Amino acid sequence: MASGFVSSIALTGCAALIEELGGDSVSLAGSLGISVEALRGPEVMLTGEQVTGLFELAAGRLKVRDFGLQLARRQGPNLLSPLWVLARTAGTVRAALTEVVTAFDFYVTTAVISLIEEKQGLALCFDMRLNDEGAQVQVVELSFAIICQELQKMLGPLWRPAAVQFRHAGPRELRSHKAQFGELVLFNQDRNAILIDPVSASSSLRSASTRLHKALRRDLDSQRALSRRDPVEQADLALRALLPTGRHNLAAVAAEMGMAPRTLQARLTEAGSSFQSLMDRARLDLARRYLLDSDLSMTQIADLLSFSGASALSRFVKQQTGRSPRKIRADRDRHLD
Repeated sequence: MASGFVSSIALTGCAALIEELGGDSVSLAGSLGISVEALRGPEVMLTGEQVTGLFELAAGRLKVRDFGLQLARRQGPNLLSPLWVLARTAGTVRAALTEVVTAFDFYVTTAVISLIEEKQGLALCFDMRLNDEGAQVQVVELSFAIICQELQKMLGPLWRPAAVQFRHAGPRELRSHKAQFGELVLFNQDRNAILIDPVSASSSLRSASTRLHKALRRDLDSQRALSRRDPVEQADLALRALLPTGRHNLAAVAAEMGMAPRTLQARLTEAGSSFQSLMDRARLDLARRYLLDSDLSMTQIADLLSFSGASALSRFVKQQTGRSPRKIRADRDRHLD
């Protein structure tokens, strides 16, 4: 399944940061097929894999583990600027985040985001949606840092999340991460999530404006109505958004899309796909993320992805990719060396 394209605005500040850190941005970008024009302007279309790959390549070559966090300080909302403008006119932080989640896929198809109500507040969950086996550590941390920057504009510069969870393994030194996210930064987790406490979630926004919010919402809705998305693409996005909630069966995905399960099945069949194939792809992508980015054991990964055991996970991954999980990890470690 195609992961979509991204405007080169996603590389804002990247070349300057690479040069500042002693690297050659043109050479690094060129090795991934990224033109000089893409480094300098916002209108060049790139694949999500190229953008993510450049962040990872820069972090690895320059030995800067917090590259994504440093880049976030140079970027701001970029691709999602119109969406954050809409969000800031909502009544509360909860309402603002609901707007972001609802309209996110109109602006970005290379990632998926969802909002979960929990006893301890709100969990804003995030995952990339790419087709390669490259690491995604930097782009996830960059995205979380930008989201937290936007929340600080709403809640004040001293605000920090109640906790932040990452699927990937953590660095040896957490100073940069704690400065950005607060004291509770957790790695090798079952999700990528920003946890927002109940008081913060219920906070009223000083920039709230019912009249402006309705106007902006109307404009966005009219733009979305003109945008026709493939039913397979829609179902895949809905499924991935629901995965962190544990409510990701056919009925739940169909309800998320506003249709009956039978209708969804029929549309997927007409498009040459099936719900099971979408589920297999989503589980495979998560398996790859744990194998490539985390330190979790095969047994732990199998448990997180609801396989009966490590052997079942191994059979599934090998069937889908032609390689066992151990081979994927061995290739990763060889590449890192």
